[in-house]
Amino acid sequence: MTEKLLHCAHCGSSRIERIIDTGYMPDSGHTYYFIRCRNCEIRTALYCSKEEAIDAWNRRVESEKSKWNSETPNEPGQYWCHCDGFHKPAITLIVSHKDNLWIFSQGLGKDGSERLSSFCEKWQNYKLRWCAVEYPAVPE
Repeated sequence: MTEKLLHCAHCGSSRIERIIDTGYMPDSGHTYYFIRCRNCEIRTALYCSKEEAIDAWNRRVESEKSKWNSETPNEPGQYWCHCDGFHKPAITLIVSHKDNLWIFSQGLGKDGSERLSSFCEKWQNYKLRWCAVEYPAVPE
């Protein structure tokens, strides 16, 4: 396992904030770690060890799934969404419900949930870009 962090897979920056310790979280009984790009603010999920956070960051650099694209997601999962006119990407959760994909968003206009198709139609005049977020399983 290497301590070296690779460049940001999303913006290419080498301005990477090494290890961020969230502190002890009483609800889970764990201390969590993540890594964040200081340029675009994309970050990893929370991990139980510094080594796992570094491995996850470096895997993202190599993963095609972690690249930004303009294709609207077609499967449930967590995605970053960036909209022209907004400085930072917003985190979204896309879920399947009754044969429709629904999006739960924070940071893009009004927070809340709606059908993904309605969301994309509402934002059609802006350039929406998507990027998958790879979250680990919940720690034991």
